[in-house]
Amino acid sequence: MIKEALDRVLELGKERAAIVDVDGLKVSATALHAVAPKVPAPEPLVVHTLDGLVDYVRSDLDALDDRNGMQALQVVDHGTVRLVESLTGPAQQRFVLVQATAAEVLGTTFRFGTFYDAETFVIAVQALFVDGEDRAQVLAAAGNIQEEGVKSTNDDGVTQTVVARRGVALKAERQLPNPVRLRPYRTFREIEQPASPFVLRAQDGPKLALFEADGGWWKLDAIAGIVKYLREQLGQELPLPIIR
Repeated sequence: MIKEALDRVLELGKERAAIVDVDGLKVSATALHAVAPKVPAPEPLVVHTLDGLVDYVRSDLDALDDRNGMQALQVVDHGTVRLVESLTGPAQQRFVLVQATAAEVLGTTFRFGTFYDAETFVIAVQALFVDGEDRAQVLAAAGNIQEEGVKSTNDDGVTQTVVARRGVALKAERQLPNPVRLRPYRTFREIEQPASPFVLRAQDGPKLALFEADGGWWKLDAIAGIVKYLREQLGQELPLPIIR
C-alpha cells in the first residue's frame, strides 16, 4: 500500500511537469527555474569604525585589484557601510568583503520616548550626548526637578511649565526648554554627530524623557557625513564608487 502511494506521488509529479498544448501553444504545467550553481560566499570581515574600513581598503588585504569584480562602497544606513563586489558567477552573486557597523548602534544608546528617573536621565544625557549649550540647559532643568520634584504642570502642548515644591511653603516655576537641539552619539565617531530637535517632557516622580522631533531626518545627515568622510579619505587615493 505504501509503494502504491509513492508511485502515485511520482505520477502526479510527472503530470505536473508535463508540457501541455493550449490552442497550439506549448505550455508548462509548472513553473520552471534555471538552477545555477552558487559559489560559497566568504564571511565578510566586520569592523566597527570607518577608519577600520579605510585601513582595510588601503592595505589591499585581499588583493582587491586582482579580483574579477569591481568593488563599491555601499552606505546602507547611518550605522552600516559595506564594501561589495559586482555581480559574479552564473548565479549572479554579490559578495560583501568587509562591513563596518558603528559601535554606537551596537552599544548603549539613549532610549528616546522613555521616561527616566531624574538621576538616571542626567547620567544618560551626560554620557550619551555631545556637549553643547542646549545639553547644558537640559541638564540644568533636570537638576532642578531632581531636587524639588514635579507637583503640577502648565502644559499648552509646546511649552511645559513645571511647578516644583521644596519644603512646606516654597514653590518655583521651572519652564522646560523646548524644543532643544541635541547631538546624541548615534553614528560613527569619525564624523560630526548630527544635531536634531527634541522635546523634553516631565512627569511626577520626577521623571523626564526626550522625544525625537525631526521625523528621522538626522539619518540622512549622518549618511551624507559618512559619504563625505569616505570621499575625503579614499576619493583621490582609491576612487571607489559610493552608493547610498
